[in-house]
Amino acid sequence: MPNWIEAVIAYLKQNTSLRFNMFWLVSFVVLLVFMPKEFIDFLNSGLSGGGYQNLLPILFSIGVSFFISYFIRVGARWINKLYQLTVDPILIRKRKKIILSLDDQDLMYLLLIFSQNQERTFRWGINENISSLCKAGILKLIRYDGENSVFQINNKYLLAVQDIVMFNQEIRAKYF
Repeated sequence: MPNWIEAVIAYLKQNTSLRFNMFWLVSFVVLLVFMPKEFIDFLNSGLSGGGYQNLLPILFSIGVSFFISYFIRVGARWINKLYQLTVDPILIRKRKKIILSLDDQDLMYLLLIFSQNQERTFRWGINENISSLCKAGILKLIRYDGENSVFQINNKYLLAVQDIVMFNQEIRAKYF
């Protein structure tokens, strides 16, 4: 392998992610495969002067595939930010409604687990409140130690519980 190719590969490995490089390679191959023959003939005849066949279409495809990969990466970041700004608050509101619709005993156990670093040990078969919270998907079993089990608040519901504890004065007055 020539030294300049190794230098390009080392530069790409150092300055860009592997995912970006792989997507760049895939988009490069797709551009080469689906490039119209007339466009390749135009680049070969008009711009290169006929000296190096297919050099300009390959160089053109490399540049275009890089920009396609870059804009898709930036677009994916924008879509992720937009999702976080629009959909996450809606989901948190729905989960808060689910938590606030729990009966007092279930809510008390949930807030007890939240106040003790989101993890608590209970007996699985005896406590109906814990089993109902698990069936609702609010708690999850993370470890089973014989007759005792360790439960944790599901990550989906953690922000909703934090929001309730911090901003709901009625809950704060009643349970804390």
